[in-house]
Amino acid sequence: MEIMKLTALELGRKIRAGEIAVAEAVAAALSAIEKKDAEINGFVTVDRNMAANLPGVFAAGDCTGSPLQVSKAVGEGLVAGQKAAAFASSLLTKKEANES
Repeated sequence: MEIMKLTALELGRKIRAGEIAVAEAVAAALSAIEKKDAEINGFVTVDRNMAANLPGVFAAGDCTGSPLQVSKAVGEGLVAGQKAAAFASSLLTKKEANES
């Protein structure tokens, strides 16, 4: 049997829950790519491959906009990681082809 705790919310209301996670005042750290002309309107603009408009720049999670949820960040992170790895691999392949 899971032990439930009473948790007081900001307005004094109490709810019964096993765990509660709250994130507030979340801000994306975009300064590194702002200087490189990335499309940013408060968030990094990405396509469905999580690629920004700059070659080799991929973004995921809160810095890409709403909804600001862990499940979204995890899914986007998986896609961004796979696409970034494929991009890096393609660079190595091109480099090897040029050296031949």
